[in-house]
Amino acid sequence: METYKETILRYRVYKKRYNEEDNPKNWRLMTSHPTLENAEKFMSDPIGYGLGDARHDYKVVDHGEEVVVERENW
Repeated sequence: METYKETILRYRVYKKRYNEEDNPKNWRLMTSHPTLENAEKFMSDPIGYGLGDARHDYKVVDHGEEVVVERENW
């Protein structure tokens, strides 16, 4: 069977822990998205997802996380 490699790009949205100072250890992964547009949409309206109330408590990691996977041709 023939295979091909595919690059998958994921944009991660992090949330700062409630009432904690802004340093790397106080941010936790909330979601990841295949497009920057989807990640920013989530970050802009976290209340709609029932996850929070302050936009400044969320951030999108620049350029996402790139993963290369090998898939089979059908």
